[in-house]
Parts: sequence; structure tokens; C-alpha cells
Amino acid sequence: MATEQKDEGLEWDSVVEQIYEKIETDVAILDKYGMILASRVKGFEKGRLISPLVWSVIENRKKLTEELGVDSVSSFIVETDQGYIVIVFGEYVYLMSKLDLKININDVLPSWKQLLKIFDKSTDKKVDIDFKKVDLEEEFKQLRHEDDEKADGFPIFPKLIKHLSKKKKKKKKKK
Repeated sequence: MATEQKDEGLEWDSVVEQIYEKIETDVAILDKYGMILASRVKGFEKGRLISPLVWSVIENRKKLTEELGVDSVSSFIVETDQGYIVIVFGEYVYLMSKLDLKININDVLPSWKQLLKIFDKSTDKKVDIDFKKVDLEEEFKQLRHEDDEKADGFPIFPKLIKHLSKKKKKKKKKK
């Protein structure tokens, strides 16, 4: 699944390459919805959503602030046997990097935070995603009613998808 990499003039792939050229560090840039905009980090390919487990950790930082009694969490640092994994949060864009254990994180973090401030200023803040909720229970009841009228032997999930697709087509025709 490919995504458009430009956002208000920024070419995310180019940004990632420039970071690598300057400090020889693999980084990934994520949007606030978990989409990977560009990456040199193995296992985090551009155009994909970040793994649910990693995203859960990122999303739970709001709960963590409440639990710890602090105003905000601006970064996570995980020390592994292979190095540090650092995730720094901007308002609209997040930066994830893998750093060697020899690197002093205190030297890097202020630069990452400053970089994210620049990204946030340059990023379109009016991203509008409509996550429409479907009442599957109601749709299932309607499907069952149709199923009673005509039995064609399809498994339930293909029937549900077919049913929802018909409703969507009908709504488009009404407009």
C-alpha cells in the first residue's frame, strides 16, 4: 500500500536519507495515525501501519502521563541488546530511531525534538480522516432477514460484505 510522501513540500524519504547521511542512524517518520511516511528502520516499511503492539505503547502514553502524574511524555527510550530504540513525539509527526549503545542519548534527544518542531510546522494539520462506525449488529439483523427470504448458502462474512456493499452503492445513487 503506497502513500503519498509529500506533505506541504516535505519529502519524507529525503529527510530520512539526510538524517542517515549526517549521523548514520536509521530512522522512521510516522504520522499521528501510525502510518510510516518514510523509513530506514528494518521491519518498518514506508506506506504501512506501525505494528499494533508498538502503536499500543505509543497510544498509551496519554494514560501513562495520568498514571505518573506528569503533564506529558515526549519520548520513549527502550534499551535492547542491540542498542536503543527511541521514539520522539511531535504534535503531528513522530520520529523513531535505532541508536547504537555507544551513542549518548542526551546528545541526540534535543536535536530530535527540535527536528520534530520543524516537521510539525511544515505538516498539514488539517488531515481529516472519517472513521465511520458501522453498527454490525443492526447490519447482521438485516442480513438475517434477507437470508430468511432467500437462502443461497454463502458463508456469513461474504454475505455481510456483500450486504454492506449494496447499501453503500444505494447511498451513492441517492446522492
